[in-house]
Amino acid sequence: ANIVGRMWTKACTFLIIIFCVIVQYNVTYAKRILVISNLPSYSHQISYRGLWLELHKQGHEIVSITTNPIQNSSLTNYTEIDISYFYKGFPEYKSLPYLGSNFRLTTVYLNLPLLEAERNLIWIVAHVLNQEVFKNPEVKKLYATDSNEHFDAIIVAQGPTISLNAFAYRFNAPLIGISSLDVFNHLRYTFGSLILPSHISNWQINKPNEKNMSFWRRLVNFYEVWKQIYSWMNEHVAIEDAIAKKYLGEDLPHINDITRNMSIFLVNRHPAFVHGKPEQPNVIYYYGSHITKVPDALPKNVKQFLDDAKEGFIYVSLGSNVKWEELPNNTLEAFVDGFSTLPYKFVWKLNPDLLSRKYKNILTLQWFPQQTILAHPNIKLFIYQGGLQSTEEALYYGIPLIGFPIMWDQTYQVQNIVRLGIGVHLQFDTISKETVKATVHEVMSNTRYYITAYKDQMQRWSKIFRDSPYDSLQNAVRWIEYVIRQNGTPFLQNDLYNDPWYQRYDWDIIGFLAIVLFIVFLISLWVLFLILQFHLRIISHSLCSLCLALNRRGHELIVVTPQPIKDSTLTNYTEIELPPSHSLIKQYEENVLQLSLTDLLKFGWTLIHEISVLIFDNPKLKKLYHSNSNEKFDAVILELVGYPSLSIMSYRFNAPLIGIISMGIHNYHRYVFGSPIYPSHLSNWEINALTEENPSIWQRLWNFIETWRLIHFWINDFVTKEQGLVKKYFGNDTPHIVDIIKNMSLLLVNENPVLAYPRPEQSNAVFFNGIHIQKTPPSLPKDLGQFLDDAMEGFIYVSLGTVTTCQTLPKKTLRNFVEVFSKLPYKIVWKFECDELPRKLDNAFISKWFLQQSVLAHPNIKLFIYQGGAQSSDEAVYYAVPLLGIPNMSEQENRVRRLVSLGVAISIKLNELTQKRLNNAIHQIFNDKSYKEKMMRVSSLSKDQPYNSTENIIWWIEYVMRHKEANHLRFSDSDKSWYQHYDMDIIALIAIALFIMECIIALTIIQVIRFILNNTALYSYH
Repeated sequence: ANIVGRMWTKACTFLIIIFCVIVQYNVTYAKRILVISNLPSYSHQISYRGLWLELHKQGHEIVSITTNPIQNSSLTNYTEIDISYFYKGFPEYKSLPYLGSNFRLTTVYLNLPLLEAERNLIWIVAHVLNQEVFKNPEVKKLYATDSNEHFDAIIVAQGPTISLNAFAYRFNAPLIGISSLDVFNHLRYTFGSLILPSHISNWQINKPNEKNMSFWRRLVNFYEVWKQIYSWMNEHVAIEDAIAKKYLGEDLPHINDITRNMSIFLVNRHPAFVHGKPEQPNVIYYYGSHITKVPDALPKNVKQFLDDAKEGFIYVSLGSNVKWEELPNNTLEAFVDGFSTLPYKFVWKLNPDLLSRKYKNILTLQWFPQQTILAHPNIKLFIYQGGLQSTEEALYYGIPLIGFPIMWDQTYQVQNIVRLGIGVHLQFDTISKETVKATVHEVMSNTRYYITAYKDQMQRWSKIFRDSPYDSLQNAVRWIEYVIRQNGTPFLQNDLYNDPWYQRYDWDIIGFLAIVLFIVFLISLWVLFLILQFHLRIISHSLCSLCLALNRRGHELIVVTPQPIKDSTLTNYTEIELPPSHSLIKQYEENVLQLSLTDLLKFGWTLIHEISVLIFDNPKLKKLYHSNSNEKFDAVILELVGYPSLSIMSYRFNAPLIGIISMGIHNYHRYVFGSPIYPSHLSNWEINALTEENPSIWQRLWNFIETWRLIHFWINDFVTKEQGLVKKYFGNDTPHIVDIIKNMSLLLVNENPVLAYPRPEQSNAVFFNGIHIQKTPPSLPKDLGQFLDDAMEGFIYVSLGTVTTCQTLPKKTLRNFVEVFSKLPYKIVWKFECDELPRKLDNAFISKWFLQQSVLAHPNIKLFIYQGGAQSSDEAVYYAVPLLGIPNMSEQENRVRRLVSLGVAISIKLNELTQKRLNNAIHQIFNDKSYKEKMMRVSSLSKDQPYNSTENIIWWIEYVMRHKEANHLRFSDSDKSWYQHYDMDIIALIAIALFIMECIIALTIIQVIRFILNNTALYSYH
């Protein structure tokens, strides 16, 4: 009995411990989240619900303010504030045209252009809806000053208005935005994000955009979009700010500032279906959260009707917002007449009372389990209004589409399905019995849509839709938890929002240059009239980690490299070694400290071209690319720092091209990809003098000239030479290498988002970092290990990389290092390539090479003195070692400057280094503990990622190989002229027009003054 009693006691104790651990876990990790979605639209609400439930499933407490509550009493820690009465409308609606007492969206969009409907109706309605949230009694209790409510994050659905974002300030919690539509233009303006009036992705336009639009059409788009933003900023933001301050107090910051500090913005879009464009880093896409993996069962009568549809059936639904009875009378009649004469069965989401009689081939109900219908094997076609959720469901189940758009972004969605070849656009303004029948026949009988789209094209896109490196919903949850853990993510925000609107795209520079060129043109005409009247050591940015990881995944690799691994144990891993070009490398090393950056880049390109010749002439490589070699590859991965001519390998082997770059995307690559180029953004290091914050217009003008001059040189000199090489080795019928690079499927960029200046990036750029970092560094040699272990006061590690060596370092600078180090009470570990120092240092350990990561991982290290290299920066951040950066190139200087802004480093330019500055910097870092503390914080941020960086880029490489290419991720504007990307021609025209107007006004004023003065003089004379 005692034994049983003791066992019982132990079992109970064990259960109590487990219970306490679970409780402690929930207390520590479970967070309280307030979610607000006040738009009375079921389709929009349902796209969020899956995310709220997943957050709840992960153990978080949810407080939801919603128009469509779940009302599930079995959910614990899930509180809903029911505002479903928003569907009934409010008295304020009565004064608005087309609305009456109810919110009749269909009527609005049938009578008003989209932007006018937004400006004069939707925004005003949204003001009412937002105010009603603040007025709700339960919400009032929540935000009352004495409520003691606490939230770890505030998630707000970002509709046309923003006052509800003020709850983030009220509860001192990070703000997370969420949207079932794409990012609104006025929000892009607030965030400092790219606004592209004539890009095909811009749905906030009266007339949908097309490819290759005329200048005048783009001018109209430009005017419409910026007029809308102006109206938003100068009229409606003030109303939203007043609403927030009315209920939360006048000391509230401006609502735009609260919105601008949004940590992340969750957008319900699949990245493959959004017309690739550059996006800011804190925009996170999620999709398909509402799709049920096991659809509900069908009602018996519906199931029988569908099972009997041997010829197939067509499902018809215009969603929850479009009402058939609100459409013009002939619309419903046209569909009924068309459907009743077709040989297919129709399942129609429609009030049966709207039909005058019953039809054998038409089944109507006010509601159907849509996903169950779409999953039925007999379905052939889905006729819908272009709603996002319905589009996702059709893609998931692989059903061809006919789009009949009515409102807001639906025309854009339907345009997209037409572009993908999986659907047809049924025009509202040409609707008739004949057009309905003709459109159905086109999809059902045309091999382009039925055979190709359904069995091939639609299946292809359905496969792409399902093919993701991670579960979309889980990824959104991870990002929300990431924001909560970090208490906000300001380092992901685009810092362009601080710049005036005209500086973001250098409009003032473009306008100034346009006016100058116009004046030069006028002067030239005047002069012509007068004449007539008178009668590298080149750094090898190692990609070994990626190559080895791909090999471990079972892929066969052929690696062309000047630094082979030479590991005989590797199978399916062939290396073609490129002999180092010592003379060329020496030329680069001799010039690296002598030339300006732009001249150094030009010089480097000259050397790269010479190296390209050596690469193409390599005998082993020649065998590989020979026309009858029969070699086959599934992908070509090219280091993109130089060697554009090598992109021809992608064409030669008919394989998708994947670029990889280890130092951020170059401006000339951005030019090719159509990606945004910001000459005066802090991230731009390809200029001779780095841009400071708030540069003057003259500094920005010079940056503009330098940046575009370098791009011009790259395109017209270097690339021309590289194209000549391609023709020499592959023949004259090869495509231009710029076109090959432009069609790159994927660009892998080795850049840590924590250490980079956030900016919009193209959608096919996948960022990674730290793949070379060893989780368990190798052991140090005994003598070095003992030296470091004995460094009780700490030690300093010194390495200036591979370009700045003891041979290239100025003698005076080297003496300064030696003098300062000799007087320090700390030990020095110095990577020094020469045989000996100018004089011996008792406190220094000198070697030509070190296990750098093992040194940085040692607990006694206090400081790392380095040149600002990308890999070294990643390693220092990973091991949380404060830095003293001594950069000698703009790219390095820019990286060190970013680290200085984070409070983890001090920077001294190599040509400005003195004994005093070096000594002061070292002592400052040793004596000021904040450098170490902030570096530990940055290290924590850097390690906290939603997925493993190496696994993620491998997934993307395999994704490209699975789908043969990934052109759907390309920026679709890359084929446009460079001046159209940022509407430069429009800005120039406007600037010249304004200049002419100002000249006319000035001349008019002068003539008026002359007239007055002449009359006055005449009067005085008389």
